[in-house]
This record gives sequence, structure tokens and C-alpha cells, in this order.
Amino acid sequence: MTRLTSIVLSFIRDQVSPEVRPLFVGISGPQGCGKSTLASELQTILSQSQQIVVLSLDDIYLTHQAQLELSSNYPNNPLLKHRGQPGTHDITLGISVLQSLKNGIEVSIPRYDKSAFQGRGDRCPIEQWDRIGKSVDIVLFEGWCLGFQPLSQDELRSQWEEAKKTNDPILGIHEFDHLQFMNKQLRQYTALWGFLDVLISVTTNDPNYVYSWRQQAESALWKMCNSGMTREQVQEFVDGYMPAYKLYKPTLNDINKKVLQIVLSLDRQVIRIEK
Repeated sequence: MTRLTSIVLSFIRDQVSPEVRPLFVGISGPQGCGKSTLASELQTILSQSQQIVVLSLDDIYLTHQAQLELSSNYPNNPLLKHRGQPGTHDITLGISVLQSLKNGIEVSIPRYDKSAFQGRGDRCPIEQWDRIGKSVDIVLFEGWCLGFQPLSQDELRSQWEEAKKTNDPILGIHEFDHLQFMNKQLRQYTALWGFLDVLISVTTNDPNYVYSWRQQAESALWKMCNSGMTREQVQEFVDGYMPAYKLYKPTLNDINKKVLQIVLSLDRQVIRIEK
């Protein structure tokens, strides 16, 4: 068991209570930081004595066809060229699944195949979804932007104007309406965050680590599925996430949940823990 898993496991066990069932645990962190591995390890350990369900925000991405239609509807917005940004998920599906888990109703857990369509991805057929036929004790819900809060129109414009003025390479290269679309869509995601009881935020002091982490994840995907994105596509793909990291990562401090923040080094070792 890694130190990260040990820390998070101890935190979750401290939150378990007969009055809160299921316990909804959010795991937020940038691409490639190890969220999926962490959730899998936690599931293996906790399932020895409890009923555990893992759902990723990735699992409720739009279908490949729906993503193509979205990109076609906004051809000048580079943030919508690929899956990933707020607006590229099926929020209605996510709410339905989480509500069923909360109510102890039988439900199928959607799954997403990132290797499909040369790494562009597609939702798996419903017959491949996991069927949960009984109430659960803990729901582990993980995703790269879990807990991000939308900004006010004035704050968004202020940050964008400052980025333009300083030639910021992350926000300054975008038009305001590109960021505005993302910000508007993010407001719908707060309904998903409303299910969470606690949030674990895995983060880093250097956002550029995300490029290395994502490349490692894509290399593993190639070995497993013989399909995925090229190095150049990974660079472009991660570039699209950087505006959201810069705008919304600080808003995790504003979420009305109990938060455990864990800061990682480039080699994913725990540097610091903040509660």
C-alpha cells in the first residue's frame, strides 16, 4: 500500500458513520496524478468489509457522436475540440446514477473506453456497464475537476483581461467566450458535487507535472489496448485543461465540504498534507 493510499484510507475510515450511508467520497486531482489507481486500491481494501462503488467523472463523458456534434456546434472554441472540459459530460446521467446509489436503488454504472476512436474515446455499450443490485456503503467518485466552482462573470472577465494584458500563455490565448462557455457549463456540475460528503484533493505545486503524468498514462494505455493518443496529441489534449486548472483550482477552497488536500511531487510522492 502506498503512503497516499494509507493516508486517504485512514481519512475515509474516520468519516464512516451509521448515520451517513452511503458515504460519498470525492477524489479530485489533475490528469495522471493517480486518482484511478488510488480509487482502485481503496476499493480493493474497503470491499473486504463494505460494499464499495467507484464512479469516474470520465465515465459520464458524452458519447463519441455527441462530442463530435458539440465540437461541430462550436468550431471556433478549441476547448471543445476534445472531451474533457465542463460541457463534455452527461450531467443528467451522472445525477441519475448518484441519486440511485444514494437511494439504494438498483442501477448500472456507466463506463467509458478512452482507447476507442484512436484515443478520442467513446462510452461503452450499456451491456458492459456494472450492475449494482444492492445498497452500498461507500461511493468513491473521482474526476479531474471534481469540486471546481464557477466564477462570477466579473471575476472571469477580470482574470481574462489580466491574462490578455500580460500575454499569459494559458488564459491569454483564448477568447473570452471560450472561457465563458466553460464557466457557464460548470454551474451545472455543482449538482454532482452536492452529493459529496467529503472531498480529497490530490494536487501539486507545479501544474506542468500534468504533461508528464498524462504521457505516462497514455503509454500504459497503448501497452494495454494498442491504441491511444500520440505524444503530440497528448500535449494538445493537456493544453486544453490548463485554463480550467488555472481558473478553478483555487475555488476548491470554497467548496462547502470537509477537504483533505494532499500535495504530490513529480514522482507522485506525498510532500504535504493539509486539512
